[in-house]
Amino acid sequence: FHRERTFLEAVFKPLVAARPNLKIVLEHCTTKEAAHFVRDGPPNVCASVTPQHLLYNRNAMLAGGIKPHLYCMPILKAEADRVALVDCVTSGSKKFFLGTDSAPHDVKNKHTACGCAGVFSAHAALELYATVFDRAGALDKLEAFASFNGPDFYGVPRNTDRVALDRETWQPPADYGFAGGRVVPLCAGEDIYWKLSAPSATPLKRASPSKGKRPPASPVGGPAAADRTPPAVSICAPGSLISHNGRPQICSGSKVV
Repeated sequence: FHRERTFLEAVFKPLVAARPNLKIVLEHCTTKEAAHFVRDGPPNVCASVTPQHLLYNRNAMLAGGIKPHLYCMPILKAEADRVALVDCVTSGSKKFFLGTDSAPHDVKNKHTACGCAGVFSAHAALELYATVFDRAGALDKLEAFASFNGPDFYGVPRNTDRVALDRETWQPPADYGFAGGRVVPLCAGEDIYWKLSAPSATPLKRASPSKGKRPPASPVGGPAAADRTPPAVSICAPGSLISHNGRPQICSGSKVV
């Protein structure tokens, strides 16, 4: 649980100090200390963050028995770390961006004495990130985190394709077919409150609040958080509003593959 903190002090900070002109990304940041260092550090340093480290803490993986499908590397950390990550990524800082680290492993390679590390989130990555930003009252910051901050940091063009997210409750199946076996997805059998629905649509100037069910205030696998009034879909960044099948939606500039 302390390897990232040790790496931060022994390797990462000295590297940043020695290479001020090198673009450096702390991939899959998981600790409060690392997140705050990136947030407050020089402009050549950024970090990616996975959905599981924003949604779960180590108690979710360990309490009541090991949950092998929440076992990943970097390992899930304490609740204070999860909260710090959420605060940083939903703050609007340009120094954090999407990095799923989605890693499918066959069930037989997870349910074993020496199971593989990895969480499969590709089936609902944007939906899970949307859940995090919705709970934080920061849906207007989701598009930049998912679609703008990464390419802007690397100096490559932003993806011009668009996707839509509906405020709609659904559940991933218990497993998916995978390379002749089965893979268990993140949040299998649990409610997810956003759903990817359209690859493109027509922009709207204004949208009315969604009537769909909002995510519960308590983070998945974590303690209850203070309840917040769900933001209307219309708070999205300019140009982000779209209409699909007559319903207002949030649009992200990233293409899901």
